[in-house]
Amino acid sequence: MQIKCFRVPMGIMLDTPTGNFKNLMADTVSKLEDSMAHFMPEITSNIVGSPCCILLVFILDWRMGLAALITIPLGLFGIHWNDERLCEQKYYFMKIAKRDEQYAG
Repeated sequence: MQIKCFRVPMGIMLDTPTGNFKNLMADTVSKLEDSMAHFMPEITSNIVGSPCCILLVFILDWRMGLAALITIPLGLFGIHWNDERLCEQKYYFMKIAKRDEQYAG
């Protein structure tokens, strides 16, 4: 980022307050640091860790491995069921909002 600052025309550097550059260097870069240093490694470990744990459970006892795999369709069913309920509620609230608009207008 500092190399890019050297390429910026001198007029822009003189017209821009110093606080803007401080904001850019310190605050914006610190926001990027959170995602690069924390979120990306955590996502990788979560994606790789779960199959490794299930594989280890299968190696220890195949019945426990099957029991661990049953949780996946159960979780997907729960998500699907919850999504249907949310769609119904959204439809209901939209109907109420349209009725309120009619009375207010």
